Amino acid sequence: MQKHKKLLYRETEDKLFKYFNRDDIYKGLNKQLDVLYKQIADIEKELRSCSYINIDEESKSPSFDERVQTSGTGISYAEGQLIKLTELKLRRKAKKEIERENLLEQLEDMETIESEMEWKVEQLKGNFKELLKMIYKDNMNEVQISFKLHLSQSQVNKRKNQILEKIFMWEKWS
Repeated sequence: MQKHKKLLYRETEDKLFKYFNRDDIYKGLNKQLDVLYKQIADIEKELRSCSYINIDEESKSPSFDERVQTSGTGISYAEGQLIKLTELKLRRKAKKEIERENLLEQLEDMETIESEMEWKVEQLKGNFKELLKMIYKDNMNEVQISFKLHLSQSQVNKRKNQILEKIFMWEKWS
């Protein structure tokens, strides 16, 4: 039972941290998303325009008496290299799309956490909200909080645990 309680503490503290720092988290995730959208668009543009294929302008076309070397599959060396390059671009694009989907999932999770924790934090009275803000938004330690609120360190810790207990109870009900 003790491990379960510690896990609940950790999860709740993580949610509270994300709730109080949601603006910075949203900003960071959206910035990463913008970069990924741009990279995917660039790769698609390269694939459409075939700009990654470099053929020297000075190279002469082979005369009719020259033969194209082919492999056993009937594909020339140049064609094989172009296929490899195209496949690499497609794999890179697929990897970027997976990263984009993971970021979108994180944004959805943040929205869920925000709505869940907003209700729970609003249910708290007076100094409890301020205490949570100091801990999870301002990243103040117990000593700093005790000086600011004129409490002892043990009282700060006790209040923090009381708040977490209340939030546990609300999670059981929902």
